[in-house]
Amino acid sequence: DAPHETSPVVPPVDDTEVVKTATYAGLKVACEREVLNGETPWAIVRPTVVVGPHDPSDRLGFWVRRRRRGNPYPVPARLDQPVQVVHAGDVAIAIRAAIEVGGTYNLASDPFPFSALVGPAGVPVGDWEGEARPFVDWPLVM
Repeated sequence: DAPHETSPVVPPVDDTEVVKTATYAGLKVACEREVLNGETPWAIVRPTVVVGPHDPSDRLGFWVRRRRRGNPYPVPARLDQPVQVVHAGDVAIAIRAAIEVGGTYNLASDPFPFSALVGPAGVPVGDWEGEARPFVDWPLVM
């Protein structure tokens, strides 16, 4: 099942400020708790994978270009892994609305399988451990 609004969040990470794959989500949870415990009006917006123009990570564009070429290419073994994206323009609109009313909001598309993104040319090759990877394996939703 894909993550959704009622999914549990990971435990907060309070013992480091080093951001890496293992601490990323927990640090986000710790930051949210600080905001919630503060006295200032707040809004928390949790986008999934943000896509659109000027995306420096190229997480979506990488796969779209490889699929467009049509030649076989390696992909992670879990083609059934759910993917959820949100366009940068929609994130901007949501942030503006959230600021006006406050609260916590998850922003995501309906989940779709990774196989829909890579298409039939994607050839599963395992978990790619130890090899260069085209994207960082961060949780899509906390």
